[in-house]
Amino acid sequence: MAIDAGKTFIARAIYHNKIRTDEHITILIYKDSQDLYEFFFDDSGSTHYRLDGTRDYMLSTWGERNRELVKNGYLRDNLTGENEFQQFIT
Repeated sequence: MAIDAGKTFIARAIYHNKIRTDEHITILIYKDSQDLYEFFFDDSGSTHYRLDGTRDYMLSTWGERNRELVKNGYLRDNLTGENEFQQFIT
């Protein structure tokens, strides 16, 4: 997954499946110079996608995806980034 130069790192979460431990998922958020936020999703297989949107949309999407991964049996290995993006599980 290539990230263009000039993007600002916002947040990253890395997960593995608690049963199939070789299955990993990484989700990332970057911001470009025009304050457009980009959400990247990458699993250890063939699923890769990218979404664009505002900060509020990305916070919502970030929270939904993180909660969904936990619900589906994934364990978080690492979480880094801005504080607001680290408070996704309610």
